[in-house]
Amino acid sequence: MHRLIFPIALYASMFTSMAFASFSAFVVISPETESAHERPTIKQENGLVIVRVPFFEDGQKYWLIVADKKLPKERLNFRTFIWGGEGKRKDVVLIALLAPKETSQERNESTVTRREVVVALSPEFAQRSYIYHDFSAPVMDGGVYYTVDISSYL
Repeated sequence: MHRLIFPIALYASMFTSMAFASFSAFVVISPETESAHERPTIKQENGLVIVRVPFFEDGQKYWLIVADKKLPKERLNFRTFIWGGEGKRKDVVLIALLAPKETSQERNESTVTRREVVVALSPEFAQRSYIYHDFSAPVMDGGVYYTVDISSYL
């Protein structure tokens, strides 16, 4: 009986681990890949780079990640690092969880409230900084998770 349980458990675990990958998609957001849903606003004002990313109440969180140098696109997936599986990354010098800012505007006799993540960076930091959007722990349906490549907008 015990000889049968182990192979069945091993077989079932193969499908469980595949379920995590089959429901997730990673995207690097840049001017070439942005969509209206994920479109950041990045501009220079008064010697700073101001980054605004729409905030969505989807259970995912936002992090500012600063690297020691500009990273190649294949190093911009921070999922295993955020989830704790990768340990420390030598190329990451700062990671900060970001909270949304709420702004209100008057439009046609009504008030429109918008939530967004806002970060102000020096131009030097902006060249090696990223906004990462993902769940903070493993989930069965990971959906779309992404990294905003700030320097690609400068």
